[in-house]
Amino acid sequence: MVDLANRKHALYRFFGAERKLLYVGITHDPGMRWRGHSEQVWWVEVESITIEWLPNRDAALAAEQIAIATEDPLFNVKHAGAGSERRIRQLKFARAQALTPRCCVSNSPCPPTCRGVLHLTGHGAHQCNCYKLAQEILAN
Repeated sequence: MVDLANRKHALYRFFGAERKLLYVGITHDPGMRWRGHSEQVWWVEVESITIEWLPNRDAALAAEQIAIATEDPLFNVKHAGAGSERRIRQLKFARAQALTPRCCVSNSPCPPTCRGVLHLTGHGAHQCNCYKLAQEILAN
């Protein structure tokens, strides 16, 4: 069994536009960890990454806690206050607003009853799958 606690660990930072710090984390395997991050709503904001290797998990964890407490990354929840959770909810809401289902024929907002079923528009009745598409995007 591999002793991960004594293995080198990376302290990484994700930055967005204008070098705004988005997220700080640690891992012994950046590629695998970042694949997990790619599922987060904020991932599309990442423009650059820095990485610092530390001798073991304890050193990396201590550095991560200090970085989160002093650098105020936007989307860390672990070791951070409620402000991060609020920012994530706000981002999800803004993303949902941007993805409001729109009729694939008229480009007007779909009626609440659409749900990908037949509905009437100024162009007649048609089967619309825009709601389903928006829900799939929001789920990811």
